[in-house]
Amino acid sequence: MKNIKIGKISLLITAILLVGCSSFNKPGDSHMKTETHMETMETETHMTHMHGEVSSVDVFTPVEEFLNLKLDNYKDYEVYGHRVMMTDNSKYITKNTGNIFMNYMIPHHEGAIITAQGIIAITEDEELKNLCEGIVAAQVREVKEMQELLSSKRLIDNEVKDFEQLMSKSMDEMMAGMVIPEDDLNKEEAEYLFLSNMIVHHRGAVKMAEEYLKAGKNETLLEMNKHIVITQKEEIKIMERLLKNRQM
Repeated sequence: MKNIKIGKISLLITAILLVGCSSFNKPGDSHMKTETHMETMETETHMTHMHGEVSSVDVFTPVEEFLNLKLDNYKDYEVYGHRVMMTDNSKYITKNTGNIFMNYMIPHHEGAIITAQGIIAITEDEELKNLCEGIVAAQVREVKEMQELLSSKRLIDNEVKDFEQLMSKSMDEMMAGMVIPEDDLNKEEAEYLFLSNMIVHHRGAVKMAEEYLKAGKNETLLEMNKHIVITQKEEIKIMERLLKNRQM
């Protein structure tokens, strides 16, 4: 099995910071190779050419801009999804609990929408394809609902001390647990990486949703987060089974 090079990514709200590099390997592959600064710059230059500057994307970017993507390789969906999740939306953040939650969850959802499309484009596994289509449909709907609420006068919510720190910590932990490939991936490698990353991604969403359910007061967001917890826990079970079936 070909080695898949990756670099670990952490999220900073005020800047994009790539930290450390390691190697993502399929079972039985122990070769390690470190990503160089030049390789990182080449990847970012390629993605900028395809999508424009990441700074042009923010929490109010219409979700339609992340649909119907036609990228060269699944690697590019992962790179783009990670970059969107690391977008700096700090200028929109207030002390309002609902505002804080949505400024973190909208790009979180967009990352899933982007990478799931990459699998839909290549997989021959009908169960996996149906799962990804469900992820895209549900999270597009929720992004639209959150963007409308975020920009409206209906965003009535409380203020909770250190709630932004809770959201930031959840995102940081999730991003540190995900990997981004350097090399192009074949179909089997892409499916394996997607499932591995999306399990971590969903766990992060569940944690963020549960934090809001403990702290928030907005009825629309309370109902949405109850749904996120239930559906994404079920999807985690499905992905764990699909991933187990792919292990050697």
